[in-house]
Amino acid sequence: MILQVQKILNSKYIDIDEEIDKIPLPEGMKTVGIINFRARISHGENYEIHMIGHLKAKVCIKCVVCLEDFEEDLDIDFNETYVPNNNDSPPGVERPIEELDIFIYKDGYLDTDEIARDMLLGNISPYPTCTRCVST
Repeated sequence: MILQVQKILNSKYIDIDEEIDKIPLPEGMKTVGIINFRARISHGENYEIHMIGHLKAKVCIKCVVCLEDFEEDLDIDFNETYVPNNNDSPPGVERPIEELDIFIYKDGYLDTDEIARDMLLGNISPYPTCTRCVST
């Protein structure tokens, strides 16, 4: 779902309850079934967009030990802030150094598929191990 930032800025908040069919992931990973994405989106000063919510998904990944595919359920609570890139910032607004780890939106929109993909990738272990290999 594509969200226009201006629409968010003109609202007190927007609630999203979305089912995403499929999100492209790197080789050796794939989503299984529907991805549930729920969020409340609001705004702050200086065009910040605040997103608080929950993502639930099942992914199929390859075990780094036995190289077999296995499924993992992911339940991710999130509380993220998005700020405009330099091209979308209002004139004269400078961002403090503390915002270096905050996410950036560009071209006046947010894409929930991209946000969900980033959250999934950030929560999949870099060395995924199936339950059989973990116990050995």
